[in-house]
Amino acid sequence: MKFYDLFTIVPAAHQKDAQFLAYIWLQQFKCTDTVDKILNVGVSPTGENPPTHYICARKVNENFLQMHLEENRNRSAKAFDWCHSELTTDKNIALTKFAMLIMTEEEGLNFLGLKKCK
Repeated sequence: MKFYDLFTIVPAAHQKDAQFLAYIWLQQFKCTDTVDKILNVGVSPTGENPPTHYICARKVNENFLQMHLEENRNRSAKAFDWCHSELTTDKNIALTKFAMLIMTEEEGLNFLGLKKCK
């Protein structure tokens, strides 16, 4: 089975909603993460607070990735205009939507010009 580095990002204004959506979706997998452990790393262009975005970076298997994308296409992106339904390499989409990129945390932060908040 193939594994991918999945970098997920959401603008700070939508963090709480995105956390809740992700938490509800993850419950079908008996995930032990609590809401506060999802999309909880604040980032900004300077690394200073307040965060402009929140991120989560994980390794996921191919099946999980496909199910995640299917969920986004079928529900999240249809219901919320701040959700992007596909993987992206578009910086504008990644900085303005709840988006997923196939890259490590370090690659994602470098690509988007962001730093972890202190």
